Amino acid sequence: MTPPSPAPPTPDAPAASPRAALLCGFLALGVLGWMTNQHPTLRQVDFIGFSVRAERLWGGGALDSDLLNTLYPVGYPALLGLGQRLCGDVLWAGKGLAVLAGAGLVGVTARWLGVGAALWALATPMALEFGAVEGTDMPAAALSLAALATAAQRPALSGAFLGAAILCRYTALAAAPVALWLTPARGRLLLTLTLTLAPHWGVALWQGRSPLPDQSMNMAIGAGGPGQAPSAVEALQRAALGALEPWTAKLGALGLLVGLWRRDRRAWALSLWGLFHVVGLSLAFSTPRLALPASLCAALGLCFVLRGPALWLAAAGLFAWSAPRLAAPSPPRGPARPAGGPRRGS
Repeated sequence: MTPPSPAPPTPDAPAASPRAALLCGFLALGVLGWMTNQHPTLRQVDFIGFSVRAERLWGGGALDSDLLNTLYPVGYPALLGLGQRLCGDVLWAGKGLAVLAGAGLVGVTARWLGVGAALWALATPMALEFGAVEGTDMPAAALSLAALATAAQRPALSGAFLGAAILCRYTALAAAPVALWLTPARGRLLLTLTLTLAPHWGVALWQGRSPLPDQSMNMAIGAGGPGQAPSAVEALQRAALGALEPWTAKLGALGLLVGLWRRDRRAWALSLWGLFHVVGLSLAFSTPRLALPASLCAALGLCFVLRGPALWLAAAGLFAWSAPRLAAPSPPRGPARPAGGPRRGS
């Protein structure tokens, strides 16, 4: 009597071993560290505001708006200030956080979608760029992806990841309904999410203010002025086209359709996360870095079409094309470093 064949893995089963995921993360750490070293100056002027706020938070002179800001949450400036005290330089602390987040994103992708998908994610221009640029973009995207990847099997950890992502950027709320859909234990996820967000809603209660984010400024920018606001359909179309602007996102979106047709829960999760993020952007305005999560969701769809050596080869070819171009020195997009911040080694 022949033994029954083993059941096929469920869509929520890990796609790679912890060792393989760790190796992918270390590879990304080296690649993104090299990319960062190619661009040692300030590249995102928004970072200046974060650095000033981080200094006030850790220097004992925090304002009420530093603790509770309805436009930028407190998590990233607090983490940035900690990094500044560990390495002595606020700019390199920001770049280090981006590199660590990018490496984490690649490792999580390996664990959830497979090693080939992780290598493809690392090779995309969006990961090579924003994984080496100071700012909230990569930390929020990496933590959101981690929340989705762990929702089915570790809901408490998923809630913590989701809360940390929201504390980096409010737009990470787009991943919340997807994580709740994926998990069989919504209560545990919501509990750790609430506890992780305590620095936000706790301060709001203490100050007697609303904990809800206020994006009216961004919405006004997106409208372009009185009488110039686009219709809801036009705004949604603009945000969707912006998320699909990278050709890797266009290519991967076709793979997402295959994953949806196969009823793969991971494809559905990526599609829903990307869709909710696009809807959020349509209320304000979209740029390549703001659209990073949606673009990343689309690009990862290629793993539902290509597998094994074919995906590895595609990742190698993409890296050979994109890395030299993005590593080329570029002029800074603002001052050489944040004003008033200590210099490296001082």
